[in-house]
Amino acid sequence: MSNATKNKPEEDKVPATGTCPDPTPVSAVNPEAEAAKIIADAEAKAAAIVAAAEAKAKADAEAKAAEEQTTPKADPMEELVWYEAPLLPGVKKRDILVGVNGETIRIQRGVRVQIKRKFYEALQNAAKQEYAAFEAREEIKKQGEKALASM
Repeated sequence: MSNATKNKPEEDKVPATGTCPDPTPVSAVNPEAEAAKIIADAEAKAAAIVAAAEAKAKADAEAKAAEEQTTPKADPMEELVWYEAPLLPGVKKRDILVGVNGETIRIQRGVRVQIKRKFYEALQNAAKQEYAAFEAREEIKKQGEKALASM
């Protein structure tokens, strides 16, 4: 051994096993108390995380609600859709005028155009109404023929 190693105090020497001595004696540690402390710390951290997440979710919801109030919603009836007015045999090629809530447009027959959905739905409703009227006329015609035949 060298002189430096011989003159070193005992407290600076590492034990032969290569581990540092634990300042707390093994008999002084209560495993149940230590486990309870770890659980309590984990629960406190979890509660803090949950509280922060709830606060963020609330702030996000309030921001979204404020944005929805300030941002005007797009009216789906103003959305553009494609439409082509049919060419009818025996009818002059007249344009179609469609009016909805004071707004009027002219649609050329046989030409595919983009129109607002509100005009498209008005045209669809008019077609359904026209078909219902046609069926009603046909039914009345049949009833009249039956009445004449029974005379």
